[in-house]
Amino acid sequence: MKSNPEEYECRLEHITDYFSGKFGEVKDAIALMPANKVKLLYGIRTTDEGKMYQDVYTSMVLRNNSTAFDRLEKDVKERKSNGAYPNTVFEVCELKEYVVEATTFEPAPAASDPFASDGASPWDM
Repeated sequence: MKSNPEEYECRLEHITDYFSGKFGEVKDAIALMPANKVKLLYGIRTTDEGKMYQDVYTSMVLRNNSTAFDRLEKDVKERKSNGAYPNTVFEVCELKEYVVEATTFEPAPAASDPFASDGASPWDM
């Protein structure tokens, strides 16, 4: 604990409670400054089992009045190119519902037999 806690805006002390579904500490912290709003980037994370979950990009938070998303988009691309969030799809845009669309599978084009011989090779017997 800091000796002068009145100088600090927020300190979360019961993070282990979050895993039990107890978010009272976070709700209390938000209630202290109800006019403070931020913008977060949400994405869709797909597990190895094919299940989809909501994910939040925690590396950058924007002020609520921010309308320029260039830095955020650049940061997301840079981190993803370095291996972060490998199973999450982020789209920098206004808030919208994520809709999964069915994929149409077209039959593969008929390929010629790679082992067929046209007689042009001296190794053919």
